[in-house]
Amino acid sequence: MFEFCKQIKFTDLTGFNFYGKPISDNPIDWLNKLKAEGVIQLRARYFGERQKGASDRMERKFEAQWLVESVKANGSDFWDYREKLGDKNDPEKKVWEVYYRRVAKKIKTEDLETCSVNELSAEMKSLLEELHAFANQIGYANFGECFLRGLKALTDEPMIQNKKWRIPPIGFLSKKSEQLLNACISASVFGGMGSWNDIGLSDYSATKKHSDLSRQLSKLINISLMAAINPP
Repeated sequence: MFEFCKQIKFTDLTGFNFYGKPISDNPIDWLNKLKAEGVIQLRARYFGERQKGASDRMERKFEAQWLVESVKANGSDFWDYREKLGDKNDPEKKVWEVYYRRVAKKIKTEDLETCSVNELSAEMKSLLEELHAFANQIGYANFGECFLRGLKALTDEPMIQNKKWRIPPIGFLSKKSEQLLNACISASVFGGMGSWNDIGLSDYSATKKHSDLSRQLSKLINISLMAAINPP
């Protein structure tokens, strides 16, 4: 995942330095330092939907973003992600400088509480069926195919994706978690120009339904990803 990165640094966000005070300049050294600090687990945490254990202050501060949570006995630290474009002419095409910044320390949180993978899979199935029918109805069969692939991923034998781009190590997740993860990837149709959320519809009722379904899908994907990839 760091193929095009010139550097990957880990910092403490203190004072007025946007990139923070250096802690480590490579992932392996960072993991060793976390272990020495007493970190017992790393988790992915999405802020933007109400989660039990997330204080109002944390929700306001980190609205709508993913953070890395490093869990210790006395509370969790949280790390965000920033990148900076370096030398665009780098001969090895390593053009990005990446920073993981510790933005909060010793936050008391309860265990992540989301719906179970089975519950989320059932909810995803229902929503993707509705989206598939709706996309075909409004003349966007290409997106209908994305939703159909998401549906199939929920029941098909999990595909082992290109190892370079995998999120979890092979064998780390249960079969149901892999299926839900693959469904989220297939159904992720959001982005810039030409994406699902770039569609313009002239009919008011269709526009409202598109907006409502898109909001539901975005929320469900984020919650499902968090449930699928975090250790039980």
